[in-house]
Amino acid sequence: MKRFIGMATAKYRGLFRMRIQTYLTAFIVNVERMVKLVEQKQYLAYLNKSTKLMTETKFLLQTMRHCAGRNLPR
Repeated sequence: MKRFIGMATAKYRGLFRMRIQTYLTAFIVNVERMVKLVEQKQYLAYLNKSTKLMTETKFLLQTMRHCAGRNLPR
């Protein structure tokens, strides 16, 4: 956090104000991480759903091919 967020220098004087700055900075960094995780989980859920749909489609196509090869009773 020190290098990437700008915590090398304090913006305010005093230990109390520096502590507030540190807490707020850590809070913002954690919120950004949570947003990225939620977006990633939504994307993975989308991929999982589309993979499941592709698997079901392949199964249906195989079943149709299998049934078309047989002489079905009329």
